[in-house]
Parts: sequence; C-alpha cells; structure tokens
Amino acid sequence: MSSPVLITLRAGGGGSVFIGDTDISNAVQAVRITGGTGESRVTLELAALITTVDGEATIGLPERTEAALVALGWKRPDEPTCEGGC
Repeated sequence: MSSPVLITLRAGGGGSVFIGDTDISNAVQAVRITGGTGESRVTLELAALITTVDGEATIGLPERTEAALVALGWKRPDEPTCEGGC
C-alpha cells in the first residue's frame, strides 16, 4: 500500500513533508530518497516522540530492529494479538 507524498526541500536546509493532506514537517528529522528503475522509495526519520498521522503508509523496519522488538514481545500489526493477556 502506498500514499501520496509531497516533499519540498530548500537549499541550506528546511522544507516541508506532506503525506496526503497531512503536514508532518515538524516531526521529520531526515528524508532519504532512493530510486531504481521504475520506483522510488522515500524513508522518513521521525524526530518527535509523539506523532499523529491520519492516512495510509507502508511501514518498514530494519531486520535487526524488528528482531529486537519481537524479542521484547512486539507483534506485527497484521499478526493476531493475545486477548486478555499472554
């Protein structure tokens, strides 16, 4: 699943980042854009401790980060959760 993204970067720093109609500029610490033939990938590094984004996005975690979270009891959102405790 993907979402429309509008990123405006200014020379010398600064800019804006919109996901759909939501401005998340104040929560973004870094933007990385990588591309290959046919498709580009935008990676946003969020600086805020609490961020609310009302929209759709594809979330990816580095393998080692996901493994650490799973070891601490985290489950991917598409996995069933324990009802009433584990």
